[in-house]
Amino acid sequence: LFVDSSAEAIYGVDLDGRCIFCNRALLRLLGYEGPRDLLGKDVHPLIFAKATGPEGSQTPYQALPVPTEDRSIHNASSRALRADGSSLSVEVWYNPVHLEGRLHGASVTLQDRSADIASRKKLETANADLQGQVLDLSRHSQEMSAFSELTELLQASTSTEELCRVVSVFIGKLFPSESGALYVLKDEGKVLEPISVWGPEGLTPAAFAPDECWSLRRAKPHYEEAGYKGLYCPHLLEPFPDFSLCLPLI
Repeated sequence: LFVDSSAEAIYGVDLDGRCIFCNRALLRLLGYEGPRDLLGKDVHPLIFAKATGPEGSQTPYQALPVPTEDRSIHNASSRALRADGSSLSVEVWYNPVHLEGRLHGASVTLQDRSADIASRKKLETANADLQGQVLDLSRHSQEMSAFSELTELLQASTSTEELCRVVSVFIGKLFPSESGALYVLKDEGKVLEPISVWGPEGLTPAAFAPDECWSLRRAKPHYEEAGYKGLYCPHLLEPFPDFSLCLPLI
């Protein structure tokens, strides 16, 4: 009666591995209607799920022995089969049972770990999201600091040349994973010459005429992406990048 009223799922086996008792908690956990579904049967193959091994062979996740050895077993991560064929994660305790000094059988206790595993996965996901938010905030803080310093230096610049030098220094800090170049109009507006290059791609930009850039011809930013419209600016060299963005500076 004590075992049957326990909240823990418990069953017992004799020396042949046949089920000799099972409590109500076990029946609820595994979805059986009554004890007759398990009593007298070789119970371990019924309860413990199997995994597909090499060449389709079936190997048990949890190999519980017929009680011929006087040893206890604890498995914190096993799979138990329910009556409907589904499975759940369980923690298993296997303990030999003695009667009048002789090994009589074994009792097996199962504890459902599915909720714990789901909670742990949610916690890991939440932790990963939090770390991502911390990184985003850190990057945002660094960007705002760089923008603040850039604004001060731009306001203190007294010539176009100084402005270009300031931009060329800070552009790599603001866009560390992108490559690009800064151009200025020369020769009375007839040609654009690169004055600064940045980024990991190691670009080697050449001078070009204003009509070779869609952004200058349209007086608005021009974004292009591989496989989208295919309207890359003529001044870009092949092979074309995955994406490009040209910005007219007024």
